[in-house]
Amino acid sequence: SVAEQDENGLWLQWQPNDPSTNRMHPRFNTWYSLSLLDAAEFVASPAGGSNLSRAKQYVTAVTKTASTLAAVQQSSGTIYYWNTISTTGGAPLPTKNAPCGSAVALALRLWLRLSFLELSSTSARLYAKDTAASATTTTVDFTENIVRAVRWLLSNQFSAAHPDRSLAGSFFELGFRKIAHWASDNELDVVQRNIATTIGMHGLTDYVNVCRSADKKKQFPQQWAEICSTT
Repeated sequence: SVAEQDENGLWLQWQPNDPSTNRMHPRFNTWYSLSLLDAAEFVASPAGGSNLSRAKQYVTAVTKTASTLAAVQQSSGTIYYWNTISTTGGAPLPTKNAPCGSAVALALRLWLRLSFLELSSTSARLYAKDTAASATTTTVDFTENIVRAVRWLLSNQFSAAHPDRSLAGSFFELGFRKIAHWASDNELDVVQRNIATTIGMHGLTDYVNVCRSADKKKQFPQQWAEICSTT
């Protein structure tokens, strides 16, 4: 819930986050935020009472999470499984041992939804670059993060012709409980987690749907052009 969220938009008190070390699990917190976006869209609709004030409260909470995800994303587009949140306001510190493809893809879904968010048929847009700033409009730009995430997913997919059929076409994600290590002088022991493949397909599907949408292109021309220039 919004009341349980901290200033960074996280729910560190709940596992698999680790409040004792300030380590965040990026995918867990993104799932919560996506649910809050669902709630925002519902309460803004006629069926939910057309309560834009409450919807904006939810979206503000979601934006805090999305901004923290943007901070943990590396310039390469990588998001690591564990990231330690600074207690002094500094940048989150990643533990660079387990790239998390599913976190990249899930963050992509969140950033895309915020970038093209409309909360009602009256176009109460909160996050569109193309909307002039006003008392009811907040501009938060996740374009660069979206572009990095899409490029990362496209660059970190195993070939469909990979000789190991269990890897063919999958998206990259290393296991974090058993970190990749050399088992011998010429044998590398690596655990590939397939969760990145399912979520990766969802993330790229969302991206393709946005970029194929004539409606999104018309409503958000600048936002659409910058985001869809990735491929």
